[in-house]
Amino acid sequence: MVNRKLRGEDAVRARDAVRHEAAVQHDTAGWQDTALPHDAPVRQDTPVRKDAPVRDGHPRRAYRSDGGQAAIELAGTVFILLIAGLAVIQLGIAAYAVQQAGTASRAAARAASQYDAGWQQVGESSMSDWLAQGTTFTSQPGAEDYEVTAEVEIPSILPIFDLGEATRSTTMPMD
Repeated sequence: MVNRKLRGEDAVRARDAVRHEAAVQHDTAGWQDTALPHDAPVRQDTPVRKDAPVRDGHPRRAYRSDGGQAAIELAGTVFILLIAGLAVIQLGIAAYAVQQAGTASRAAARAASQYDAGWQQVGESSMSDWLAQGTTFTSQPGAEDYEVTAEVEIPSILPIFDLGEATRSTTMPMD
């Protein structure tokens, strides 16, 4: 048998036979979403669009769109960023509530150490109005000093961010 170079239709038939043989041997389940190189084998059972362009005598495979995946990734990322932003805001509110509890306990202890009967009102008036409503004050008078404890409820943005109460105590010497 003489070894000769194939030309024309014989070359196309030989190439198609090699591709079909390779496709049968390389039987994998499901879709292959990666682009095939120019000389790669084409699976014979792969669905093909009816209007698919033809290249080298073989129709191109139909590929699934990735447009929905990008939308889902965007929604997930926005959700995570929203939760992170709300957590930062909640921590800021908690820090502000702790600061207001310290301010209220100092003002109330100062008033109580000077024998002011309205020391609780003094403590509430030293705070922001939206935090003062849920504040409770307790006192422990001593022989030479007066201790006042302020408990401020930390407001929550979402129920999962329930941080409880901020408690601060201040001791002032009696005048």
